[in-house]
Amino acid sequence: MDKRGVWALKIDGPGPLTIRAPGTPPIHHQGGHTLGQLFCTFQQAEALIAWLEGQGVQGEIANPPDPISQSLALPSDEAPV
Repeated sequence: MDKRGVWALKIDGPGPLTIRAPGTPPIHHQGGHTLGQLFCTFQQAEALIAWLEGQGVQGEIANPPDPISQSLALPSDEAPV
């Protein structure tokens, strides 16, 4: 199961459109450039990007997960030194 996280979403293109996602305040895109935040899994964020592109709007996850830093993360019961 993928963990939920906060993803920065960059939106460019025509508007208006409003994104309503559970656990996230609405993101209002009036056209031009918009930056919003989503609280969901990375796969859900990617699905939203695909939907935006289907609407004729360019979307990008500005802070994709870094596989190297995730693999180096300490287990939750260990404190960093």
